[in-house]
Amino acid sequence: MKKNLLLNKYLDDLASSLPTPGGGSASALAGCLGTGLLCMVGLFSTGKKFKDTRSKTKKILEDLENIRNNLKLLVFLDTEAYNLVVLARNLDNGVKIKAYEECVNISNIICQNCYNAIALARQLVKVSNFYLISDLEAGVYLLEAAFKSANLFMKENNDAVSALRGKASGR
Repeated sequence: MKKNLLLNKYLDDLASSLPTPGGGSASALAGCLGTGLLCMVGLFSTGKKFKDTRSKTKKILEDLENIRNNLKLLVFLDTEAYNLVVLARNLDNGVKIKAYEECVNISNIICQNCYNAIALARQLVKVSNFYLISDLEAGVYLLEAAFKSANLFMKENNDAVSALRGKASGR
């Protein structure tokens, strides 16, 4: 495997004291990894032995590939969104609220994509190569972890919005 400098930098930054990338971005990456495993299983389930289910598997693969591409983009969108939260810390509450709301939105989209990929895994398991069932299962575990962690960050950022709105109204 070639050494990927961007991946290494991302992982080093994730492990550092930098504010980004953080948990939301890592959630999207975990979802992307899980979806990647499902795509691999699907690709190995379209050969000669699978001629009766090939068209259904290809449709599932198309949907999974769209989700995987969404999650790849969300890895970076989450980082950009949280960078805005960091920059807004010394600004007025309205700016902070908008920054946190964007983080909530991105976490919600990560959750939706993971949920949809898990639903597709339920279809894929019926038509996939039996020898790759553990890869499919590992993909679902990654997607579940991604969903749960993105949901956690969605709640945390929603709480920050609520707290800022309470300050703005003098509560």
